[in-house]
Amino acid sequence: MGNFFYDLKRGQDYEIKTKELYGDNYHFEQPTSERNREYYDLKITNKSSGVVEYVEVKSDFIAINTKNVAIEIEYRGKDSGLTITKADYYIIHAVGLCAYKILVTELKDIIKKCRIVYGGDRGCSKIKLVPLRLLTKYKI
Repeated sequence: MGNFFYDLKRGQDYEIKTKELYGDNYHFEQPTSERNREYYDLKITNKSSGVVEYVEVKSDFIAINTKNVAIEIEYRGKDSGLTITKADYYIIHAVGLCAYKILVTELKDIIKKCRIVYGGDRGCSKIKLVPLRLLTKYKI
């Protein structure tokens, strides 16, 4: 079983890597309240155009072995993750492989075809396993 704070720190490291993917022409903000933190991880503003994206950042450390990424949809019987996000995009880091940027609406369509498993803290998370081959066109 994983350690919540250790996993949280590793996830935050990938928020930093996401900022690096975007580069210097963007301004980054994190949610100002815990409530908003449930709905997105980063507000990213293009400094030139002013265009704003809300992004959920995910990192999957075993995708390199499983060839799947895990997308949470429920936690302890309540909607969570992709189901409740207000983000425009998911940035998924398949650690050791690559990253993907996908519109939330498209990811929701993709997961309809994917298998459900339970995992996370004491198996309380309902997760869709998304094969990496379904994400190929979203690679960044």
